[in-house]
Amino acid sequence: MMKSLLLGVLSTLLIVFSSSAQMLLQSSPVVKCYTVEHMEELRKAKPNAETDQQFEQWLNGLVQQATQRTNAAYNLPVVFHIVHNGEAEGTGLNVATALIQSQLHQINKDFQNKAGSPYAVTATTDVRFSMAQKDPVGADLPTPGIDRIDRIVRGYNDPGTAGWSSSYINSTIKPNTIWDPLRYINIWIMPISGNILGYATFPTSSGLPGLFAGEDNTNAGVVITTSSVGSVVTPGSGTCTNVYNLGRTLTHELGHFLGLRHIWGDTNCGDDFVGDTPIHQTSNYGEPTHPKPNTCGTIDEMFENYMDYADDKIAHTFTAGQVARIQAVMLNSPRRKELATSNVGLVSITSNKVSFTACSTTPSILEKGNNGSFPWTKDVPVILNVENVATGAATVTVNIGGTAINGTDYQLMTPTLTFASGDAFKTIIIRINDDAIPEATKTITINYTISGSGITAAPINQSLNITLIDDDQVRPGENPITILSEGFETPSATLPAGWSSLIGSGSPNSFVVSANGNAGGTGQVAHITNNTATKPNTYTKITTGLAVIRTPLLDANGLTDINMQFKYTVAGEIGNSTPFDYAYPSFSTEAAPTSFQQVAGSALLVSNTPLTGVANSTIPSSFNNTRFHLGVLWRNDNADGNDPGINVDDVLITALGTRIETALNSSNSFSVAPSTINQFKSSQNSKIMATITNVSANIPQLTVSIVEAGNDRPTITTQTGTYLRTRKVFQVTPPGNDNTTTYNATFFFTPTELAAWGGNVNNLRILKVSNTANLGGTLSSNDGVVVTPTVVNRLTTDGYVSFSANFTGFSKFTIVEQATILPVRLLDFKGVLSGNIVKLNWKTTAETNNRGFDVERSTDGITFGKIGFVSALNGSVVNNYNFDDVQIIKGNRYYYRLKQIDNDSRSSYSPVFNITYIDKEQFTWYPNPVKNKLVIQNNGVAKNASVSITDLGGRSIYKSQMLSSGNLEISTSTWASGVYTVVLTSDGEPITFKVVKD
Repeated sequence: MMKSLLLGVLSTLLIVFSSSAQMLLQSSPVVKCYTVEHMEELRKAKPNAETDQQFEQWLNGLVQQATQRTNAAYNLPVVFHIVHNGEAEGTGLNVATALIQSQLHQINKDFQNKAGSPYAVTATTDVRFSMAQKDPVGADLPTPGIDRIDRIVRGYNDPGTAGWSSSYINSTIKPNTIWDPLRYINIWIMPISGNILGYATFPTSSGLPGLFAGEDNTNAGVVITTSSVGSVVTPGSGTCTNVYNLGRTLTHELGHFLGLRHIWGDTNCGDDFVGDTPIHQTSNYGEPTHPKPNTCGTIDEMFENYMDYADDKIAHTFTAGQVARIQAVMLNSPRRKELATSNVGLVSITSNKVSFTACSTTPSILEKGNNGSFPWTKDVPVILNVENVATGAATVTVNIGGTAINGTDYQLMTPTLTFASGDAFKTIIIRINDDAIPEATKTITINYTISGSGITAAPINQSLNITLIDDDQVRPGENPITILSEGFETPSATLPAGWSSLIGSGSPNSFVVSANGNAGGTGQVAHITNNTATKPNTYTKITTGLAVIRTPLLDANGLTDINMQFKYTVAGEIGNSTPFDYAYPSFSTEAAPTSFQQVAGSALLVSNTPLTGVANSTIPSSFNNTRFHLGVLWRNDNADGNDPGINVDDVLITALGTRIETALNSSNSFSVAPSTINQFKSSQNSKIMATITNVSANIPQLTVSIVEAGNDRPTITTQTGTYLRTRKVFQVTPPGNDNTTTYNATFFFTPTELAAWGGNVNNLRILKVSNTANLGGTLSSNDGVVVTPTVVNRLTTDGYVSFSANFTGFSKFTIVEQATILPVRLLDFKGVLSGNIVKLNWKTTAETNNRGFDVERSTDGITFGKIGFVSALNGSVVNNYNFDDVQIIKGNRYYYRLKQIDNDSRSSYSPVFNITYIDKEQFTWYPNPVKNKLVIQNNGVAKNASVSITDLGGRSIYKSQMLSSGNLEISTSTWASGVYTVVLTSDGEPITFKVVKD
């Protein structure tokens, strides 16, 4: 394989602003494979060389045999040919011995499955590499496994800064420096032109008649660039901006040398001839995240496989199928099978230095959990690497800190790690706890202390800082949301508020706003000029210049799919397809606001004659849920060019908000606490359903679900009429029955779900209805409550409507038309006789639009009259009312009821409450009509009283003795509907009354 680091048309450049700030212009490396091309070059030189098809046909049966047998263990001699410019060891191209040894440790860890792969199909190759002890003539090497080659002494060309071409390496350096490939694995370390990382010769079959292999004894082996040498404990040259300096380039190339192909098969959805590697659409770069599906039908790609192109720090896997190919090649292929019996001697190098993976000490982790059941958590493995292996026993105590709270935001699952002799790594597990609370970014700091001598701390990478990114920032929207729209029509032709014009040190050109340019829009534009006073639409072409016009800090919390669009007119300079004076869309982070990179995939804007168009760029997804700057960057060299430079107008930055969930049975559960905002997004696809805030108690698990879904308008029926509702119904469910917790709830709807309501959306109300209520039956005040919500209508802008209100207790919710009325919910209505006064009291909840209560009384239970009025309190909380009837006469029986009156004069009646006042005995009974329970209360000091109940046919239903004082509760749930006669006998004097069973 070959990976190349093509820096494109831009080199890394540091420039200084007049404000003494610094702007770093960066460009992302482009990685390119060269093994396939290299082998094709060899085949062109040897037209009869073995083809890929012939090799795979030969290897297929051998792989099957290797799969069915116990893998053979190999220890193979390696020689590193270090080609340099005569520098002292450890400087320039003359790589230090310690770094070479660290590289050897890395390939051994990788080939022995000691890099911490979590895949079930991962396997050790049973291949180990050691330093060759002797040179080709049998003399002991001064430094085992290392052959230092001074190219000046050998008369090789000067590689300069570009390196040697592969053709020069293959024709001149390799044939004159190779050691017997039947006894050594030859690895050349040198700079390769084209920013190539490395390439390898591919194995051949045992020999087919008339065929000559592309690989032979003059070229067999691996070439890697100098800057790629290193390990995850000891990184090589360069900083972490070089994502390929942890030694995985050699791992990859040795994979090719031992018969492995790229995981994507070198074509779209291609075949790598390994059954347990998923089909990849193409190569992967950088640090992809799981799941990563593709159009080939793969649910999740294995981008950490060594035969992909992801950054060194995330590579960790060879599969069992790949191991079978390696084993088959080792048993059968020339220049592989002979290595097992090489006589050059093997020298093992040891190191027990331990550290976190280099260039991985500041990872960012999204809070979102991925477990299959509540509570949602995510285990984050943090590998603690030994450069080679532990040389004895040791215990590591893990220490944690940071702004995140252990036990709340996360949990340290492995506070101690125990190393034994031979261990190559241990894994620290950090369990991230997912919640629904929008929070600022938090940090988790991890370091450790060592007890025992089996491992020692490496000089670097002894701490790790995890950035915990919240995923609960929500900006609902079905339409694209405008983050910024700017036409530069500012007074006095100044930069708009928050915008900046940043220039590099010594640059004669900068951005201004004026009417002197035109980008296809109207009015003023932002443009490059060489005179900020008069603002001509020209630039200085004989002095190198760099400038950026930068937006204000943009907030994309809760947003995805960010897009930047602007109109432009550009000229500049381009020659022979090489741009010299040009512009491009750029971005910078909040943390590094003057470090600009080209937006990936965006085109350079350049032309020798004025060109007008519209630039449209998708911002990398890594900027979702973050804050950042966007801009347009201009760069020119110091010779030639054409006016204008770059004119920019009508900048429009949009994004997609958090989508509204509409699917049936979508749900999610979270623990909620007082004084928190909780965004309930569906677990299925993270679309917003509801927001729950200001809960009055801790609830360990609250679930929000969509239990009905659709866009039509069914009806509900109440005691006062039939009304329309939305088809969409939410259910909010705590662990058990909860009718007392108070909270605020907001429910979200799409334009489609509310389209049938037309212009009445702002007048709709929320119906809170009990979980047991039948929305298709007749609803009463005991089933729910209708409340007037706060409505946020953003249909025309962001594409959603939300309805918010305060509630008590959890249940189902839907949206109903404004006229919908449910009578007040009466929780309790009773009274007691105190002296010569009947004290009535009642409780209600879910009061809306209630004017108050007429208190009515009767002495026969038929004709009632009003004896007073009590004004309503309204609200969703429990309201307590009382009324004293002071006009009663001893010896009478009284019947009481409440007439609840709405503000629109609609009314409903309560059940009847009865009380009898006879001499010393004071009896009350309720309710009437009765449903499930009849309560008879003796409020006096009478002797024991008997109770008998008969139906209309005279059949006895109930008989019992009643205590001299207190309550008697009689179950009526099994009674048939009808009228029943109750007889209370106290001191031989009967009291008779009738009750009605609904």
